[in-house]
Amino acid sequence: MGVAPAALAAFCDKEPLSRFSKIMHELAGFCAEQGALTEADGDALSAVELWARAASIAEEKLGHLAMALSHYKRSLALELRAPLLDAIARIHEQQKEWLDAASHLDRLVREFPEQRSHVIVRLADAYTHAEHDADAQQRLEAALGDPSSPPEVASRLAAIYRRPEQWAPLADLVARLRPSPPWTGMV
Repeated sequence: MGVAPAALAAFCDKEPLSRFSKIMHELAGFCAEQGALTEADGDALSAVELWARAASIAEEKLGHLAMALSHYKRSLALELRAPLLDAIARIHEQQKEWLDAASHLDRLVREFPEQRSHVIVRLADAYTHAEHDADAQQRLEAALGDPSSPPEVASRLAAIYRRPEQWAPLADLVARLRPSPPWTGMV
């Protein structure tokens, strides 16, 4: 009894992927196991790196977001780092868990203010998706005065103002962003 060429080709196409997936799963498990052992030995710095590595493999190579989230959180519990908060928020965004994403992005902005300009639009979007426009509006208004804020801050804020027809704040925003006419101060 022979094997159909199409079945053999399908098996051969899946076999390397299956083998790769198995190796990556074992590698993620190994890193997590070493992270736990290192953590138990009191070497928090190395444990953070190992847990984060396990999380990265789970997320990027396996697409296993639950495992990645668990490992990132374990790493974050050992040491507060901006990339860990960002990764946790990113996974919550992918899973449309908007309040959890906003919570981690908010913490990222609080703990690492230098990250604010890179994160503020994602934070506002997370709050908006969670139907917390007031929180999004508050964060965007606070960021508006920061010269390093991206231009999307004003457009997101304008969209929030338009929804409940907050015309006065929208007019103030437009006036703030529009350059002064050349004759201002000449009269």
